[in-house]
Amino acid sequence: MIKNILFDVGNVLLDFDPERFLKEAGYTKEQQEIAMRCVFTHPLWDQLDKGTVMEKEALPEFIKADPAQEALIREIAGRTKETLFPLSYADDWVKSLKAQGYPVYILSNYAGELYEKTKHLMTFLQYVDDALFSYQCKMIKPDREIYAYACEKFNILPQETVFIDDRAKNIAGAREFGLQTLQFTSYEETSSGLRALLGK
Repeated sequence: MIKNILFDVGNVLLDFDPERFLKEAGYTKEQQEIAMRCVFTHPLWDQLDKGTVMEKEALPEFIKADPAQEALIREIAGRTKETLFPLSYADDWVKSLKAQGYPVYILSNYAGELYEKTKHLMTFLQYVDDALFSYQCKMIKPDREIYAYACEKFNILPQETVFIDDRAKNIAGAREFGLQTLQFTSYEETSSGLRALLGK
């Protein structure tokens, strides 16, 4: 029986879309490719989420990926907060689950400095019971330890909790740990799947 809902944030309750930002900001296709390769998909991006590297430490490594593009990389690295966009359904989704009596929690890979710059977009946080962001515990999904830490912090049992995330590897890690899981595809499809899991 599911008693708790555990949400990821990025691309579930808040849209993380570097490609959209780069296009809307008017960068050329070549500049977009450089930005994705040297910043958003750089191996150090995960370390930022983990809280083991700070932005000022990551920037020189981003630049090393393509030194000729230093000015562009510096500019993009200074605009990462613009890659996140509110999702219209997020607050109501959380509130509706709370109204049905389900405790709602957050478990998200998120860099600390980026969190401080974008937390105002996470209006849904006022409705959740508790939240854990990866930078706070120096752990990262899909590592088993972060699921264990979250369940202990929230005082919830994995078998009574459904975890909703958009990334297959995070879902696999959560399932292996013992959480019930639901991979996010779209709000319509996932909310329907959740209602079915909850027997609603």
